[in-house]
Amino acid sequence: MHVQAHTELTEFAELAMPVFAADPVRHTLGLSVLRRYRDAPAEGDRPPVLLTVHDDDQLVGVALRTPWRRRWSAGRPAG
Repeated sequence: MHVQAHTELTEFAELAMPVFAADPVRHTLGLSVLRRYRDAPAEGDRPPVLLTVHDDDQLVGVALRTPWRRRWSAGRPAG
C-alpha cells in the first residue's frame, strides 16, 4: 500500500470525484472543497493537501486537507 501526493487538482479530482460522489452526504466537505478550488480558486490561496491511497494499482482511498480549515476529508471507493 502506498500514498501518493498530488499537486495537480485536475488529476486528483479525476480520481477523487467518483469516490466522493458515491456517497455525497458523507463526503460533502470533500466535494465542496474540490468544487471550490476547481471553480473559483482565490488568488493567493494555498492549495489543499491532496492524497490518494493505492493497494498495488487499485485506488483504495482519497483524502484532502484544506489550509483554511485544517480539516481532513477522506473517502473510500464503494464496493
